[in-house]
Amino acid sequence: QFVRHVFRVYWQATDMLLTPQNWNAFKVKRGALSKPKKARGKVIQIPIEDALTTEIGHFAKQLRSGLPTDHFLRLHEANFECEALIYSDNRAGRYSRTADFRVSAQTGGTQAPEIVIEAKPLITNGDIASRYMAEEGLGCFFCADSVYTKGPLGAMFAYTVTNTNASLRNDLHLAVTSHLPTPKSVTKVHLNSGDWATCSAHTRDHGLEPILIVHVERMFPTVP
Repeated sequence: QFVRHVFRVYWQATDMLLTPQNWNAFKVKRGALSKPKKARGKVIQIPIEDALTTEIGHFAKQLRSGLPTDHFLRLHEANFECEALIYSDNRAGRYSRTADFRVSAQTGGTQAPEIVIEAKPLITNGDIASRYMAEEGLGCFFCADSVYTKGPLGAMFAYTVTNTNASLRNDLHLAVTSHLPTPKSVTKVHLNSGDWATCSAHTRDHGLEPILIVHVERMFPTVP
């Protein structure tokens, strides 16, 4: 229930960013787009991962502030963070690692749910292996050095940006299924009406408890 409500907020936040008015405002911001490059005979620019993350994080906080007093997330005092610092036993200051998003309930003590979300851009199918499934992608939930969360919940947020506007969700699902060590389970779940996401369960080394990871994709346009 916690994960479902959290992703409803991020889904709505992404919808807000992609409205014509907000998207046009975003495109002209400093740092929003890559340098122009040629792709299939056209010159395009690609929205940059960090810029998408901060914009989505901004709208998510707006949505969180506007929730009614009896909403699940407000009752559990859910705190939405963007570019959240990860506590570490061996990293500090500028060497600290940061998660793209972190949402944590402030009620319930040590049993309060928390989910950490790592975003990765997918420009081509090859980015699934080289970026999404890599150490700086999905690997952030399994590393011994400043693991992104020691808790049982994590998520990957794929920003798919392709000229053909083609989803890579099925390819992501297959890649997660082939992850080594093999996940305990890989299933499809519905977080939003009409949309499915991959959910994978993993054991972890280094004395970390098992983790359940949700894999969500959203599409973003290139800019001519």
